[in-house]
Amino acid sequence: MQTYTRQLVRVQNWLKQRPEIPVLAVNYAQACADPAGTAARLAQFLGEPFDSGKAVQAVDPSLRRRRRGST
Repeated sequence: MQTYTRQLVRVQNWLKQRPEIPVLAVNYAQACADPAGTAARLAQFLGEPFDSGKAVQAVDPSLRRRRRGST
């Protein structure tokens, strides 16, 4: 987990230095809770030919892993 966190921070810092690379942060829990809202954000960011309907259908919250110790 520490290695992943370090790599994530490195990538985020690199992206901040590259304003020519557009980035859209997507929260996984929010995407599972509100697939339509997330798909709308993605469609606006990506433009055509992104298919919001198919994106919404692809979300299956039952596949979400639970963290250890959570209910």
